[in-house]
Amino acid sequence: RFVMEKIAQVVVGIARWEWPQNWPSLSGDLRSLATNSGDVQRYMTLLVWRGLADDTAAADIPGPARTRILKGLQGEQAETLRILRELLQDVLSRAPNGGGARGGSDRVQLLLALMSCVEAVVTLAPLKVTAASGVLAAVPMLLVQASDEDVVPLGALDVAVAVISRKDRYELPSAEGDMMWALMGPILQATAEYAAKASRQHLSLTKRLTSVTCDFGVNHLATLAGAQGGELDGIARLLANVCSYPAINVVA
Repeated sequence: RFVMEKIAQVVVGIARWEWPQNWPSLSGDLRSLATNSGDVQRYMTLLVWRGLADDTAAADIPGPARTRILKGLQGEQAETLRILRELLQDVLSRAPNGGGARGGSDRVQLLLALMSCVEAVVTLAPLKVTAASGVLAAVPMLLVQASDEDVVPLGALDVAVAVISRKDRYELPSAEGDMMWALMGPILQATAEYAAKASRQHLSLTKRLTSVTCDFGVNHLATLAGAQGGELDGIARLLANVCSYPAINVVA
């Protein structure tokens, strides 16, 4: 994994200055690696995508370079999210312990890399592009199927926080408010189910659950107010479960 991460860093470092003008084939090469190769190549591709997305906010990169990278990523968001959705579906279809302990560990690492990449892309993508991709449908599944000490839900909850913390959150038109609820409703209900069974001593999880609950309430009060009574059950269960955590006062 150390070697893969270093290779990805080199690719991102070169792309920072050469892509897309002087390295137009990079996008197609990454898509090919993500869809037509094994897990090692997929993992490196995810690291590169995440690295490029991080560069759009890096303080040590000149503004023109950040703008160039951002424009390059924006032109490919729909296709990138589609590929990420398909990769998630593929990895989730595998048995959790398929291939023994090593296979289970590799599956977890790939899921974490996928969640990290999804988090970065949905932060930059328009809400309608994220909704159309269907990539967020995997998040409730990751939460509901997770074991008590599983690290994957933390990545899934990071994706949820990225969606509800978008810069345009306060000014969503009505149609996009409905879209936000359609995306987040199932995630919030799954979060409630996970909170009910998760370890009360899991401080990292407590912080994520608190962030999801509070951020959605604060940033999308109008969207929440438009939800139907039955849809609010998940929110109510989530609040009840999270507020029973011993660390809630410190975290909040």
